[in-house]
Amino acid sequence: MKSLLHVLGLMALSLPLLATAGENEGITVLMYHRVMDSPTTQFPLGETVVTTDEFQEHVNWLASNGYKTITLAQLAKLMTGTRPLPPKTVVITFDDGWADQLSVVRMLKRHKFTATFAIISNTPDRNPVYMSWFSIKQLADSGFEIATHTHTHTNKMDENQAEIEIIASKYLIESKTGKPVESLVLPYGYFNNAVNPTAKSVGISAVATVGATWCTDTENPVKADWRECLSGYAKNNIGQDTFRIRRVVVDGRCPLETFSQSVVSGNIMDDTCPARQSADNAQTSDAH
Repeated sequence: MKSLLHVLGLMALSLPLLATAGENEGITVLMYHRVMDSPTTQFPLGETVVTTDEFQEHVNWLASNGYKTITLAQLAKLMTGTRPLPPKTVVITFDDGWADQLSVVRMLKRHKFTATFAIISNTPDRNPVYMSWFSIKQLADSGFEIATHTHTHTNKMDENQAEIEIIASKYLIESKTGKPVESLVLPYGYFNNAVNPTAKSVGISAVATVGATWCTDTENPVKADWRECLSGYAKNNIGQDTFRIRRVVVDGRCPLETFSQSVVSGNIMDDTCPARQSADNAQTSDAH
């Protein structure tokens, strides 16, 4: 009798996993911005800031749970293929090219992890808070992917602007690193119909945005906050559009539990982060 109860108990525990299996399929792409030893008033913990200790926790969790990493360009190739996606695989992306992101290189290399660094190409060697071209080339030479984050970080691109922002940035990065640029990371996740033909014409194979519902300025030109785009599940799978790769925002206010659940499920706005919920509720109250 005890054995039967034990078996029934195990079956009951497995039911939630079966119910969410569909949500867990695919590959999660993690989106980081600043990685700081000590956040500041200007750059507090949040959607664009995590601490170096937090990032260390994140990569330690990934490694201890058997995860492997690939780049955005490698993900795009898998999404257009026919073979099953590799299990327990994530993409780690860093936006903007902040100089403090260089602190993660040692942590990544320790676990033999790769990552994609998306560079705003008009910032290197002009402002010390951003990486220098020397550092960017070192990243490329170490096997990390260097993507374009456009030339000036604009979120509004018609066809003419897209040519300037994407093509100029791609060729400038390639001239500085000696490596091909195959991925475009859209500022704020904004996407419009001018992006695709321009990106395709210069050999871009992966375009990353934010979330599962994507910010599209063509459909909603007054949408000013990329946070409005965060909903649903952001897994990437075979057959999906490689020019709208979904990403999960890593929030520095949230515990490791939130991070781990986001990796496993791809849930954009996980409910295990009280600090984020409190901040969001406060913003909602102020708006009214």
